[in-house]
Amino acid sequence: MNNRSASKREAKLAEILVVATRLFNQRGFLATTMEEIAEALAMNPASLYHYFRGKEELAYQVYVRSCSARRAQLEAAGAGVGSGLARIERFLDNLLTEEHRPALLSEVGALRPEWAEHVRRAQRDNIIAVQSMVADGVRDGSIAPTDPALTGIAVLSIVEWMTFWYSPRLRYPRERIIELFRDVIVNGITPPDARPFEVPVITPAFPPAPAPDPFDREAISALKLERFLKVAMESFNRIGVHATSIDQCARELNLTKGAFYYYFENKEELLYRCYKRALAFNWTAATHLQPRDPVEREVLWRRSLFERHVSEHGPFPTYHHVTFLAPAHRDEIMAELMKQQAADVKIVGDAVEAGFYRRVEPFLAEKVRAGLTNWFPTWYSPAGRATPTEVADNHSRLFLYGLKPRS
Repeated sequence: MNNRSASKREAKLAEILVVATRLFNQRGFLATTMEEIAEALAMNPASLYHYFRGKEELAYQVYVRSCSARRAQLEAAGAGVGSGLARIERFLDNLLTEEHRPALLSEVGALRPEWAEHVRRAQRDNIIAVQSMVADGVRDGSIAPTDPALTGIAVLSIVEWMTFWYSPRLRYPRERIIELFRDVIVNGITPPDARPFEVPVITPAFPPAPAPDPFDREAISALKLERFLKVAMESFNRIGVHATSIDQCARELNLTKGAFYYYFENKEELLYRCYKRALAFNWTAATHLQPRDPVEREVLWRRSLFERHVSEHGPFPTYHHVTFLAPAHRDEIMAELMKQQAADVKIVGDAVEAGFYRRVEPFLAEKVRAGLTNWFPTWYSPAGRATPTEVADNHSRLFLYGLKPRS
């Protein structure tokens, strides 16, 4: 193959990966067909197989490309001189040079094991790169004392969440979004003279519910349903909807596959019920909180959410898989999410007006806030060294006070 032909092939390959990334992000790679990708590219479907042996290999290359692009941004940020904080700021500025939207890594678990492990290792390497920048900043004094492992995850959580919600159709230009993200991550959302919080921990955050009467058939049935939803949501968070097996969930609970169909018509309904359960709890989870001000509310709210994740009321889901739902269910869940988003934007806006937060755009500040929570279910393990409250307080400190030391 001559140089001209090779360059032409590379350009077409890049175009395929860009279009496939967009479609996979919208619908998930297992729900997207090669025919749909070919149609979006104005290609014959058979032509795609000149580049990839199948859709799984295409998805693998999409994920590898996304991780590699993020790695290049981190390496460019780390290559220059300057403090740890300066390198993180360069990394955030580099998001402006990104030509194409990265891939949501929500279905990595559906890949063959060796490919899934390769992508996960690349993702871990990117996390470690951010954590190293934070550790260097703590050592050189440009970043306030913090846990570099948790703070590195927090910074990358904000960035990766942007992949889920960002659209060029938003009324905010990309430059404005990155500017606000950089400002909040570095300086925090509270005024410069605000002092770090001291909020007592409520223990236990969610006292266990009493065991049901063994002779109450309705209560026992409701408990089985609750356990099925819990086990399924853990699997959806960990490996994705398509890779989650109904047989596996039933085995974990010592139930037959027939018991599943007693409660659910199919896996789509199972995901829908998981989302309904989570959203219903979201509206009531903070009712026991009695904060003195918006800052304390932010701390208590995130603690409540993260502690709930490991309680019998958890886990709380990510919403990457909403595209798996049937149209009517998807519209219902999205309407609830939009209602919740509007409430959260109002919380930020009210705090700005009351002087507890700096003058920032509430909608964009809420996206930073959401990024610090919505990646948590995909990486947190109770077997790790940090408790949910320790993670919550770390993330709250970043949102409220930023990375830069306060006098």
